[in-house]
Amino acid sequence: MWDSYDIDYHLTPNGWVTGTKYSFGKARTMTPRPADCVLTLKFSVRQTYASSPGEKSWSEIWKSPLATNEYVSKLQRTFPRP
Repeated sequence: MWDSYDIDYHLTPNGWVTGTKYSFGKARTMTPRPADCVLTLKFSVRQTYASSPGEKSWSEIWKSPLATNEYVSKLQRTFPRP
């Protein structure tokens, strides 16, 4: 594996907040989830070789049990993914 990193992004009523950043699975910066977070997504990049394009993906890793799907969808329309 040439390069591997992940970044957590937290959706709040005021928009997206950058969270913890990882390199090769190890946290490089620790940023706690904001108290008003409704959704956390992980952005991942995997690059096998230096000359290969990185494979990018998004995954949902947490959702507030207090937030309705409609509310989260509304915030996602208001604040597109970073």
